[in-house]
Amino acid sequence: MQNKIGLTDNQITFIKKLENYKSDVWNTSDTTEIINIAQKVLSESQNIEPAKIKIANGTERIDHKGKQLMLKGLENDILALKNKGYSNIKNEKFAIVTSIQLLMGTFSMLSANDLTTLIQK
Repeated sequence: MQNKIGLTDNQITFIKKLENYKSDVWNTSDTTEIINIAQKVLSESQNIEPAKIKIANGTERIDHKGKQLMLKGLENDILALKNKGYSNIKNEKFAIVTSIQLLMGTFSMLSANDLTTLIQK
């Protein structure tokens, strides 16, 4: 069931969880731990329905393609981490946090301000 912002309780809970995962990435100094967090995000994302998007004719549909694209980006970042594709830990963190943030957008379709407000509730 959706609420007034158009999100299900599962989506809201998951978005908050993704925010915690972003913090976990920033707080670690271990590439293996970053990979583990990213893999958790990837795994847990599989069971959450993405937000609806409005298409040109005014109807809405669930954004499965957007979700697939964001998950593929996260998978590529994980692969790059495993292959030592980033020059330092800061770049590794930035890559994964960016992928998580993009994924949050796929599940919410909210503005940055609205997303921040949602997370703080």
